[in-house]
Amino acid sequence: MKKANLFKLFIAIAVIWLFSLPLPSQIHFSKSEDYGYKIKQLRKSYHLSIDELSKFTGLDKAYLEGIESGKYPLGTSECKRLDEYFGQNLTAL
Repeated sequence: MKKANLFKLFIAIAVIWLFSLPLPSQIHFSKSEDYGYKIKQLRKSYHLSIDELSKFTGLDKAYLEGIESGKYPLGTSECKRLDEYFGQNLTAL
């Protein structure tokens, strides 16, 4: 094959691959990532730093960061503390 034909084939494969990638709205989070994302959005909507949320809820800063990033699961007792602070049921969001 000529170089020009190989290049066209490469471009065609690259375009097909790019269009096969999921859109951000099609990406599904696991439960822990999903709750972490929701908590982070709530925290930001309240204009709180992670340090402030840690202080107000009594939860460890590193643990909160892990929950927000999806690294750690959201435990029942932690969920209750965050529910009380934000005045919402996080599992219903």
